[in-house]
Amino acid sequence: MQLMHLRKTVSTWLNQPVELPIDPNFYYEKLQGKINHSTFEKQNVSNVTYIRNTLKNTIETS
Repeated sequence: MQLMHLRKTVSTWLNQPVELPIDPNFYYEKLQGKINHSTFEKQNVSNVTYIRNTLKNTIETS
């Protein structure tokens, strides 16, 4: 992720300006908070996992 985009993203989350460099632990903590409070629902995750595993097995056995 580009630094300016990262800075803008974190700034938007906090509703205040942030300075670079951003502490990776701070970013991770805020990102986990966003993930844990997300209302987005993934669909067909099992199908993606199946396809990914199938492709992985195909590549490994080739």
